[in-house]
Amino acid sequence: MPLSTRLKVAWRLVSNQVTPQRVSFVVAGAQKSGTTALDQYLRRHQSLAMPDKKEVHFFDNSRLFANGEPNYRHYHAFYPSDCSERLMGHVTPAYMYLPDCMPRIHRYNPDMKVIAVLRNPIERAYSHWNMERHRGREKLPFVQAMAEEAERIQHSRGSSRKYSYVDRGFYSQQIERIWQLFPKQQTLFLRHDELLADPTATVNQIYRFLGVAELPHTAKKDVHSRPYVSKISADEKDQLRSIFSDEISKLESLLGWNLDSWRE
Repeated sequence: MPLSTRLKVAWRLVSNQVTPQRVSFVVAGAQKSGTTALDQYLRRHQSLAMPDKKEVHFFDNSRLFANGEPNYRHYHAFYPSDCSERLMGHVTPAYMYLPDCMPRIHRYNPDMKVIAVLRNPIERAYSHWNMERHRGREKLPFVQAMAEEAERIQHSRGSSRKYSYVDRGFYSQQIERIWQLFPKQQTLFLRHDELLADPTATVNQIYRFLGVAELPHTAKKDVHSRPYVSKISADEKDQLRSIFSDEISKLESLLGWNLDSWRE
């Protein structure tokens, strides 16, 4: 956490300048699906209050929940002290994937609105691997990383965050987990390709969902776009198509989407 953010949070806590208002919406996923750009879009709206940093990582921090419910003042301290006229929300794409997060969010606010942007899982998997390579945390070639993914996640603490290239792309089970807790009318699932193609229309869909005024123009943002170590090969893509074939069909049934473009 940047020093400036830590100082703001600490000052609000010690000076009792922490809003009692509950956070009312969260962008919970998916990783590598444009959530950084979406965070910046949402910060433009005067009716929304976003935290001092993009990813608060509150509900995926097991240490905070080790002894039951945490002190939510520490969560609220990331926000401006006076949010009474605005909706509070934040973006942390790990929440959709990690199974403990949604029950914690529901206990905090059962009226929470949950938003997720879904990217073609084939593209998402390779983009995730590429990110970890650039960070210096992944030494394995992509095919080997896929082959060893399940074992790495099972036997290495924290690997579910770093190396879950394929596993994160099984969106249907994550969506069903959300719907077990939150009514469908409190959830909004969007397509990454549509966010890229027409950010104004996609972001205005979120504004309507949240009940705030639409904005006339949303300039396209290209953030956290890293050059690829190498382009995904035809064989790698075919392997991922085979892995995700049934999953894409499940998503079409769940969400009523036509995802033929994800099979290309």
